[in-house]
Amino acid sequence: MNGSGKWVRIWFPRGAPNYYKETELPDDKYDAGMLRMWEAFEKTGMFEAGLVPELPPKRIHCSWDI
Repeated sequence: MNGSGKWVRIWFPRGAPNYYKETELPDDKYDAGMLRMWEAFEKTGMFEAGLVPELPPKRIHCSWDI
């Protein structure tokens, strides 16, 4: 959201930002259930049962072709 409370789209005209491993949690932090939640979100754009995962998405679950 911007300062006025309106949602705004963030554009990446040159593609995805550079990868930095410090911005992503180690693989062992994600269990199968957590990965399944993010995979479902990636496919549908919605959280199953309205539950937001406790951990941020891995980079593979992010789309940069907006």
